[in-house]
Amino acid sequence: MAASQRDTRETLTLRWLVVSIEFRPDPRVIEENRKLDPGTADAAVLQETFFVMPLRLRVRDVELLEWQGEGFPLPLLDMATVGLSTARRLGHGATTSLRLPANGNLYFERSGEDVLIRSTQTRRAERAPYEDLLRAWEEFATKVREFLVREFPQLEDHPY
Repeated sequence: MAASQRDTRETLTLRWLVVSIEFRPDPRVIEENRKLDPGTADAAVLQETFFVMPLRLRVRDVELLEWQGEGFPLPLLDMATVGLSTARRLGHGATTSLRLPANGNLYFERSGEDVLIRSTQTRRAERAPYEDLLRAWEEFATKVREFLVREFPQLEDHPY
């Protein structure tokens, strides 16, 4: 299957979800990161400064990150791991935040089965079912891990 066909199918699948978290691989970033050998990088450096690629976070049709081409450049590993941890610990009645390493925060306020997600970056907010938020972040984290291990096999054994 051609890459463009695969991308289209994945995008169509994600459209059925209320929450969509997507990234686009950037060949220039991949090449730069290969030169720096992420397999030997400190976990904190790897999480915060490597793999900065365009990311989109949409709830319904509301873009919660600034739009710059194909998304807002953020470190994928940080957004996948810290974002998933944030979503998982969002209990009933809880409020928490996720720092965007480049600029701003996402705030999450859970009320019953819904979550209000507010972005200080775009000053937009939207509600979503908690289960949709969690499922979207789990899928995103899985796709990021698969992508990183495929592009950087040395990360398979990295303690990040």
